[in-house]
Amino acid sequence: METLCTIVALTIFYYVAQLILGKCRPAVLWTIFGALPAVCAYHWTCTRNFDLFIWIKLYSIMLCICWGTWFRFGKRDHLKWTQRSIALLLLANVAEATVLDLFGTGTAHLLNAAAGLILMMFLLSRIPSTNVDSQSGKRCLLVDVPITWIIGYTLWNWSFVYLNYPAYLGHHTAVLAAALAVGLIDRRRWVQARAATLGVNLLWMACFPSQLLELSNTSSWSNPEIETIVAIVSLGWMLHLLAQRAITACRDDRSRIAPGIWKCTMLGSVSRQS
Repeated sequence: METLCTIVALTIFYYVAQLILGKCRPAVLWTIFGALPAVCAYHWTCTRNFDLFIWIKLYSIMLCICWGTWFRFGKRDHLKWTQRSIALLLLANVAEATVLDLFGTGTAHLLNAAAGLILMMFLLSRIPSTNVDSQSGKRCLLVDVPITWIIGYTLWNWSFVYLNYPAYLGHHTAVLAAALAVGLIDRRRWVQARAATLGVNLLWMACFPSQLLELSNTSSWSNPEIETIVAIVSLGWMLHLLAQRAITACRDDRSRIAPGIWKCTMLGSVSRQS
């Protein structure tokens, strides 16, 4: 019960954090997510015992936030390719974790890697463009990602952390829940909320790793049998999305073919009457 209360409190913390960051000016965001990680890089590499994936994730997310800040506030009208750059960075974020699962040992890792590959396939099939909410002073990123994909991403990423970093699962449950709450309110704002909540979490982990785990250490949640079930649920959602896509495609094909058949039938009837 104590762990659950801590996760709820952390969810509120991350939700409020992304709200505050959404109101910050570029100089503040670049200082927090650009200058600070750059200045602390040498100290962190000497004192933090992170694996290669954590280092890649830490600095790739910092880069994503800085790029998103430039996209929100910079003059980019003449650079049309940037409209899809945010979605491509999201794709790279999924790819990083999927590769790690592909090299993991056990069925659960392979099942979750398959879920990650399906997520990537869906994103590649229709890469959403990014706009900026210029009506408000916040200038939020607006990325048109389907809510079903957001839920799938949340399940897949939760499963990934459970399989690979169970000690941090409490924090990442809160991180994912805070971003999902934003997505359920307005799915177009989910990408910015996801980057902000994860960025805050990674900075916290880099600056105060022991304190972070003291607040919520869920190592005891690790269970090989549950790992497989979690991965099956993640993959099951992706297969459900695939089935929905196939059914929709079949309906669209029939709706296009039916008028043609009807037209041919009517023309044949007219010609026989003549």
